[in-house]
Amino acid sequence: MSSGELAADSILDALAADDPSAARLGAFGPRFIAGMESMRRLVYAFYDSNFRFSKFLRRYPQYRLDLIDVLRGNVFGRDFSGLWDALDQTAAAPDEDLAQTVLAGAGA
Repeated sequence: MSSGELAADSILDALAADDPSAARLGAFGPRFIAGMESMRRLVYAFYDSNFRFSKFLRRYPQYRLDLIDVLRGNVFGRDFSGLWDALDQTAAAPDEDLAQTVLAGAGA
């Protein structure tokens, strides 16, 4: 749902500026990719056989609300760097960054 809202905002901005260029319409892309990277990192942790949410939260209780936000999909426009730093201490991180993968596929 949020990704649709990001796209709609970009469309409205492009129409208001009379600039329907790909760059203007795709302005939400980096924010969207950053949000999806948050989801992806959490999925990788979930499938790490050594990772347990309960152990993570006992060790890092300060990230409970951040973790809940990611689980709810509230990932757009948020800085979860502290959560990811802590998660990297307890679970295997993905091998590559989603943004790099997407941009490489787009020829950037």
